[in-house]
Formats: sequence, C-alpha cells, structure tokens
Amino acid sequence: MSSDIKKAMGRKEKPAKKSIYDFLSAEIDVGREVQKLAGLFEDVEIISIKDEWGRVEDSLSLENYIHRLFLRWKGRSTYLNPFDLKKDMDITDVKNCVPNEEQTTLYLEYLLNMIQLYESEQGNYNTRNSSVNYDRDLYKALIENIFSLLSTLNLIRVEKTPDIIILVPNDAAVIESINIIESKSAKMAILEYNHISIRDNLTEKQKILHILAKDFESKKQMLTKSSEWQTLASDLGFLFNTLDIRHNNTEGIKAVSTIQKMSKADLLKWYDTTYRLYLTAVLATEYNSRCKEEINSLKKMVNPKSNS
Repeated sequence: MSSDIKKAMGRKEKPAKKSIYDFLSAEIDVGREVQKLAGLFEDVEIISIKDEWGRVEDSLSLENYIHRLFLRWKGRSTYLNPFDLKKDMDITDVKNCVPNEEQTTLYLEYLLNMIQLYESEQGNYNTRNSSVNYDRDLYKALIENIFSLLSTLNLIRVEKTPDIIILVPNDAAVIESINIIESKSAKMAILEYNHISIRDNLTEKQKILHILAKDFESKKQMLTKSSEWQTLASDLGFLFNTLDIRHNNTEGIKAVSTIQKMSKADLLKWYDTTYRLYLTAVLATEYNSRCKEEINSLKKMVNPKSNS
C-alpha cells in the first residue's frame, strides 16, 4: 500500500470536535467519502427527463441514466451494462462496507469513466418530445468531491485509451520521465507499472519492464559514454538481461540458476528496483543531453574569469 493512501485510510479516531469549523476543516475519512460518492452517484435522482410541455416524465440517479447510454461507450469491451462491470471489479457494494485500497481506486476509476461517458453523450438523448435536465449543484458537488479525494490519495488521471481512464500515483520522477521520453508505449508502461491492480503481479510487471528494456537501448549508448553513468548503464543492462525480462532466464540456454530458485517476493523486489533505476537512467540522459551543457553555460556566466 502506498504511503499516501496508508495515511489517508489508516487515521486514528480523534477527540470530539467542538465547532462547525472543526468538522469542516478535519482530515477526510477516505472510506466514508467513497460511500458518500457512491450514494450520490447511484441513488440520488440528479437526472430528470421532461416531456415537451416541461412535465417530469422520469427521475433517475446518474448511474441509472448512464445505464441507458452504456452501449454507446467505445471502451465497454463486451459488457452490456455498468452493473456487470462493477460486479467483476468487486465494487458493487461500496456504499455498505469500508472499501479497501484497491476497491477505492477502482471505484474512482469507474466513476471517472462513467462521468466521461455521460458528458460525451448527454446531449444525444434529447428528442423532439423530451429533454434531459440535471441538478447542476449536485453534479458539481459530485465532481468536486471526486477530485478532492483524488488529491487526498495523490492519484492522477491517465488516458489508457481515448475512451478509458485509469488512476496512478502522482510521482514526480514518473511524471518527469514521461515528459522526457518520446516512445508512447514506454510512456504508458511507466504509468501502468504503478497501477494498483498489478502491484503483486509478476507477469504484468515483466511485460512492462520488457517494453522499458527496449526503450533503454536508445539511452544506453549515451550513458556508457559518460563517466558519471557508466555503472548505472551496466547495472541496468545486467538486470534487464538476467531477471527473466528480456530473455527467458528460467529455462533454456539463457537459464540462470539463481533466478530459477528466486522466490516471487524477491523477484518482485528486483523488478521494482529495475523500474526505479530505469527512471534514473531516463533522468540521467536528460542531464547528459541538455542540463549538463546548460549548467556549464551558467558556470561560465557566474565565473567568467575561471574559464578564461
């Protein structure tokens, strides 16, 4: 569990509050906030459908209205309704239980994707004889509460495809790295590595690191030319080539006895180390290709006599 979410979900009960200010300024209870979001999205009748004379024909929760739009979602795969999707994601009943970290993240992903569908399709439901209206204040409160919780949990939205949003930790080194590299597949791989669904998934992490190993080849030559980063390049190349990432190191001619005997937990730790060193290599190439020259120019301006 990430430190940010641990802190947010593991807070101890505090002494009774004395004023409205104490309630309004208190740290939020993540589990309770998810339950509030679920109640507002699933139960509160935010949507009203009116006939041509302005009379309300039907009142629906946002989720029940999105149910009518669901088949228009290009990201739905083979799902026919949002309720089956929630069931498979194990987030059907977050209103009535304290969701764990994974359920919290996945429910927020579900909300963001359903809201994206609603905003892209809401105007298409109006017909000649009826119109769809929504409670703007409640809808605004829903959106604000979602983004407040994302901020508390230090999660950011990422478009896996134009139609599907996932959530990943907001890590400075990760964000800086994806701004540097050019490969779209490597950018997405960097982001997906930290998704909660693959935290202990050796196979998925191996696939992601295989993508990053290919991207590393374009940076390795530059790093090996620099005395500061030769060891990093060598060590990272060793990890990619030995940890069953680029090659099959558990059987065949490239089998490594140590890797064959290594526990899943230890291999996961080495995968995480390899991932972090890859990010270091990305930042190092940026230093070598741009920052180093800029710093030298600044040194000359600051100390012109020492360079004469």
